[in-house]
Amino acid sequence: MRCHLAEILSYNLVITFIKDFQAVCKEAEEISRIAKLWIQCMQMFGLVMQFIVAERTGDWVCHLSNVVNLLPFFHAAGYTLYAKSDLYVQKMLNLKSHMTADDFNQFSD
Repeated sequence: MRCHLAEILSYNLVITFIKDFQAVCKEAEEISRIAKLWIQCMQMFGLVMQFIVAERTGDWVCHLSNVVNLLPFFHAAGYTLYAKSDLYVQKMLNLKSHMTADDFNQFSD
């Protein structure tokens, strides 16, 4: 049985847990520089994991969203070839206007 994120997030207990966890992380970031470093690492690993899931499932919208979220890290790390993904994102966001509706739906599904 496959779980969907939307179903999981519909439970109030999960939403409460996520909010509490985010509050604890924010508090820890303010107290300790090492905690801030580890929380940033967790966030970056989360981005990479989301990107991998998007690639493996073929989710087009999630793919573009993750590329946009990863761009600041490419720029900061000096990966200029990957940082050029700005152009890729712009072209892919305009892809719908260059294809017929049926072709785009087939491509994105």
